[in-house]
Amino acid sequence: PESLTTSVEVGLGHIRIVVPDNARVQIDARVGLGSIDILGNSRDGYRRAFSIDTQSGAHTIKLRLRVGVGEIDVQRVSYSDRYPGIPPVTFVPAPQAQIFGDGTEVYADGSVVFGDGWRIEPDGSFQIPIVAQLNDGSLQLDNGAIIEPDGSITTPGGFRIDPRNARAPATTVPASTTTTYPTVPTPEAQP
Repeated sequence: PESLTTSVEVGLGHIRIVVPDNARVQIDARVGLGSIDILGNSRDGYRRAFSIDTQSGAHTIKLRLRVGVGEIDVQRVSYSDRYPGIPPVTFVPAPQAQIFGDGTEVYADGSVVFGDGWRIEPDGSFQIPIVAQLNDGSLQLDNGAIIEPDGSITTPGGFRIDPRNARAPATTVPASTTTTYPTVPTPEAQP
């Protein structure tokens, strides 16, 4: 229901976007090899580009779309209709349990969101690069956080938390017990 500007880039694959029928749409789309179908206008082949501005609407949606190899598909649909195959999305944020001085947030469901945007899900999964697995079995993450074998986490700012018990008070690791973990050298630095 409001204006939006965003960019979507895919190396290999398909971008499908559905826009409301009452919006002004400005699109700059490019595909290295593949096809573009925007609001019924099609292009396909090698290095194809298509730009459009519908000129009128209740709000403006600006899209910059890029695909290396694949397809770009943009369609209009009535806001009251449901687009087939895409269920309605309802965002229900977990109640926030704690915020720490380094920007880390721990939620009541056990999820941990670091100040840099990386997160650990309630089931313990994460996509943060691991830079070292230490002798005690703990993992040092790219953002400086440490995941201990028991599941507790030391945040980049030195706060020790247990996301399984998000309401328990956090403790700051005293400087005398802070451990400096070695980082893994980059491939260029290895002999």
